[in-house]
Amino acid sequence: MQYGEPSSHAAAGQAVRGFALSIRSDAATFRLGGPISVTVELRNVSRRLQHAMFGSLHSTYDFRIKDERTGAIVPANPSNRFGAFAGSVSTIGPGVSPGRSFYGDARLDLLYSFTEPGTYYVTATRGHGRGALESNQIRITVLR
Repeated sequence: MQYGEPSSHAAAGQAVRGFALSIRSDAATFRLGGPISVTVELRNVSRRLQHAMFGSLHSTYDFRIKDERTGAIVPANPSNRFGAFAGSVSTIGPGVSPGRSFYGDARLDLLYSFTEPGTYYVTATRGHGRGALESNQIRITVLR
């Protein structure tokens, strides 16, 4: 997880308790059995210092992945999480200044069981105090 300036993308999810969550990918098309990588951004959209508690990245974020054709949710792959996240952090942190962000990169192919090619909608979620954050939705295509 990295701390830094906000991305050039607008914070896409609805603000909850001073934070907004967004998800993006550098690619829209992936190969079945290959890496499927996304970046999650947790941005302070308030006008004051905010604190966010993090466990490990895989316990901090969840993803909802829905098959466009069938509407089925792609099942999690709990036995294959090693190496799924770039970095890990366990902290309450120094705080996130207004307009600044925490970033995390995730390998969805290690976290979820993609068994068929297809088009999928992906949303990131994160619990936050008494509220839950939900990101924008991205569309990815997985080819054979």
